[in-house]
Amino acid sequence: MSKSGTRVSWFPLDDDGWPDRHWLGAETWIEGHRIFARATPCGADDRPPLLMVHGAVVSGAYFGPIARRLDETRRVFIPDLAGFGRSASSSLLSVSEHVDLLDRWMDVHGLRQAVIVANSTGCQV
Repeated sequence: MSKSGTRVSWFPLDDDGWPDRHWLGAETWIEGHRIFARATPCGADDRPPLLMVHGAVVSGAYFGPIARRLDETRRVFIPDLAGFGRSASSSLLSVSEHVDLLDRWMDVHGLRQAVIVANSTGCQV
């Protein structure tokens, strides 16, 4: 159990279509929402991590080709927003609810600051 009553479990991603890199997957439970994320196991600690936020009708896997080029320069985190990809949600969330949930997710994972890259609806979040 992590802070705020959330649960986090990390696991190797061997079947996620990114076989050329050793990425990790995480399932984080926050307020009944399961948030799946991909992350690099390590990166340059002297640089802020990169947080990639996808748009509507896609998932974090959308960023795969770009993320694979950036994962050697810094930590990279790519969550699937609630209700998209491998993340579960029992209801559709508003943009402000996605913002709150992503903020809580960042807090749970110790991301106090990050460089954010987003596309489409992800830019609103």
